Amino acid sequence: MRRFECDVCIIGGGITAAMLAEKLSELKPGLAITVVEAGKSIFDFENRQEYRKRFAAYGENPWPEDFIEDQSAKGIISRTMAVGGSALHWGGTCNRFSVEDLRLKSMYGLAVDWPIEWAELERYYCEAEQRLGVSGEPGPFPEDKRSEPYPMRPMPLSHNLRELKTWAEKSGIPFWGTPQAKNTVPYGGRQQCIRCNTCSICPTGARYSPDFTFKQLLERKKIALHEQTLVRKLVLHAGKSTVALAQAVDRRNPDEAVEYRARQFVLAAGYTWSPHLLLLSGLANRSGHVGRYMNGHAFLSAQIELDAKIYPGMNEQYGLVSRRFFRCPPDKPFVRHDLRIWESSAGRQPRLRSDDGRLLLGDALLADWRSRAQRGAARVRAYYDVHPSKESTLTLDEAVKNRYGDPMPKIEHKLDEASMARRPAARKHILDIFGQLAKANSAKILSTSDGSYLDHPAGGCRMGNDPSTSVCDSYGRTHDHENLFVVGAPTLPTAGCTNGTLTFVALTLRSAARIVAMLAFALCAAGLRAQQWPVYGNDPGGSKYSPLDQINRSNVGGLKPAWEWKTGESPIEQYKTFPGVFQATPIMIDGVLYLSTPYNRVVALDSETGRELWSYDPKAYEDGQPPNGTGFVHRGVAAWRDGAKLRIFINSRYRLICLDAETGQPV
Repeated sequence: MRRFECDVCIIGGGITAAMLAEKLSELKPGLAITVVEAGKSIFDFENRQEYRKRFAAYGENPWPEDFIEDQSAKGIISRTMAVGGSALHWGGTCNRFSVEDLRLKSMYGLAVDWPIEWAELERYYCEAEQRLGVSGEPGPFPEDKRSEPYPMRPMPLSHNLRELKTWAEKSGIPFWGTPQAKNTVPYGGRQQCIRCNTCSICPTGARYSPDFTFKQLLERKKIALHEQTLVRKLVLHAGKSTVALAQAVDRRNPDEAVEYRARQFVLAAGYTWSPHLLLLSGLANRSGHVGRYMNGHAFLSAQIELDAKIYPGMNEQYGLVSRRFFRCPPDKPFVRHDLRIWESSAGRQPRLRSDDGRLLLGDALLADWRSRAQRGAARVRAYYDVHPSKESTLTLDEAVKNRYGDPMPKIEHKLDEASMARRPAARKHILDIFGQLAKANSAKILSTSDGSYLDHPAGGCRMGNDPSTSVCDSYGRTHDHENLFVVGAPTLPTAGCTNGTLTFVALTLRSAARIVAMLAFALCAAGLRAQQWPVYGNDPGGSKYSPLDQINRSNVGGLKPAWEWKTGESPIEQYKTFPGVFQATPIMIDGVLYLSTPYNRVVALDSETGRELWSYDPKAYEDGQPPNGTGFVHRGVAAWRDGAKLRIFINSRYRLICLDAETGQPV
């Protein structure tokens, strides 16, 4: 078994993990931070121009290695498992939630209130926008007031978006450019956007991606990154409620177990895998709410044809947004939604048959195409606010397991009764808005469609002040385990009516300071993380020196034992032997003490608790009492690594014995 120790172990390698690791390293320089990610690190920025070309020319998947074949879930939207997570190929949209999202119960009598004030969250929105590099313009409504401007000016509107904005605003609804984590000037060491029109595989680095942050942290030696390592279970300290270790497997070497010990553990594995790991571990679920209240927002879409010269392909991922309908008057039926417009090529492509069924070839095909291209098209979408039932769940599916035998998650979204009851009225309201847009410029609705799933999903570890109805507090600290945090999407009680990524990041940045504070408290209460002492004198030169300075003349008199362990050895009449004075100096490697007793027995102890992990008895006493007059004595063991295997050696009488450090068995 390979063991690793750190101050903070972050499980997951997506956008919230990147932001958390970056901020922790700034708040507490020198903090030992380990990020554990089940997927690969795809640090091949130099190849992305070629990937982009093949994606544009042939429709090839530009991210062929961003998933794990047997690590999936029924009901999941994105399977991405790689260093960087889904934000490797996100669109970069960075809309904020609004005050209403945090006060649904207080304002409308619906769902729950969030355990955080808007003014505080707004500060972290600003920080998140700075770290991601968001370009945008503020909305015109009072509720969109900001305490700081966007870091960068907004993306210029293309010809198509200028045409669409002119058309859409004839309805009386204001629109503006959607805020995005895309550079409009060089920012954060990355280039500005040059409109490659392939945002899912950005070849310039203009769109923020977490792999940039991870590479910078690695270059500065701020973190350790363990890729292709799947954490399968969290284990508590014996008799305590704190997490002692994470059990994992290196997918490249699955026969060898991996163990992580840390002061603080943070789940940053997203809305699927964070609650999944808690369910596998049986932790943080005293309330029975792990995997419940899985949420997202519903949506309606339309394709609208209009009189405008639209030339599809001009930065088509960039669109317009209106937040006119974010605020619902308390005296009106509840419906909240955003409103989004993008350019579209619907009905503009060449076709082989006319409306009356005639075959179109050659000049006839071109003439038909040219005629239909005289008018433009817009794609319109509204994400509307719905709320989850307690029975909206992520559960363990015993019928589907990965190669290690772990049941995979199954997600089943269910809306609460109030959301179901108002859904027909919400649909009618939104379809009326689509009709209002279509009245301008002789437009007509070509088609409408309902979303068949909840988009931008979240939940499964919702935050709250009441431990009986939530999994964690507003900082993501689990109610049941003081050194276990959950950050990002799983903590959201509700999913709002717009993209949630910026909100996930803002909440995570807020959690970082609390994690550092809890770590400082733990260090004060329990002393610093145990240091290595790998050989008899600490180092090959036998310096017998430790740089630790927490014990000094002023406090040594107040020290108390953290734990005790006794050899249990006594005279053995059968062999006429007796143990002498205990003279061994234990060695300490990866959180385990290895020592020898007077009778030459080798023992491995958990350094934090004193729990005996194993012992090996060479039965040296069977050869009788040594003629030294002092009884049996032994001064310690030695260690050596045989590749990835740790071996423990003891010289017992006339024998040199080699033991497996994991099991204590002779090799």
